Amino acid sequence: MTNTKVEIDQFIELVRENELIWKKGHDEQKNKGKCESTWEKIAVETGFEDAKAAKQKWKNLCDYYGRVKKPKPSGSNYKEMKWPYLKAMSFLEEERQSCSRIDSTGHSSSINRKFIKN
Repeated sequence: MTNTKVEIDQFIELVRENELIWKKGHDEQKNKGKCESTWEKIAVETGFEDAKAAKQKWKNLCDYYGRVKKPKPSGSNYKEMKWPYLKAMSFLEEERQSCSRIDSTGHSSSINRKFIKN
């Protein structure tokens, strides 16, 4: 895959449409066969070599999205990061916020956000 912006936008949109591969708690997320076949379908439609390559690309995009959305340090010298896929990836924000409200014991907490890897 050549990874042009249009191709990556298409890839992100296909992932967004298939909640079972990214949304925590989705009813079918535990169905590994269905998840794998969904990744294979996305890989074929977007020109990735295989499902593994598509999943790796998704992981890279999610990791970078987490860095872009990470709380910024205060100060006038800080420049906000610009990223062409920020808007396309914004559907993940609800997932990020739900993770920050509930800790591993099931209690609400805003402090736990810094301990959660995205």
